[in-house]
Amino acid sequence: MQCVPTARALVLGSRQSGEILDQRSVDECGLEVVRRRSGGGAVLVDPEDSLWIDIEVGVEDPRYLADPMAMMASVGKWWMAALQALECCPSDIWQFEGAMECDA
Repeated sequence: MQCVPTARALVLGSRQSGEILDQRSVDECGLEVVRRRSGGGAVLVDPEDSLWIDIEVGVEDPRYLADPMAMMASVGKWWMAALQALECCPSDIWQFEGAMECDA
């Protein structure tokens, strides 16, 4: 299934509070604020400049890892490998691994 956004939006995670937003900045950027069912941090989606993929790995899958950070790192490696196999991986792309941090 392919879903294409119709406008720029800031997508919040299921348990993420809207209080983290600077509403004036959101309004100035003309962003719609929406919420997804899954957790995670805020993501900017743009119909021209974004590609969002959902990857589901069930607990019965031998690749499943119970540690969310380790699972995200594995999925990132799979995505990088897929881009490299398609020869569409920018040379300056890198994968962040580590704890998420909150800043201004």
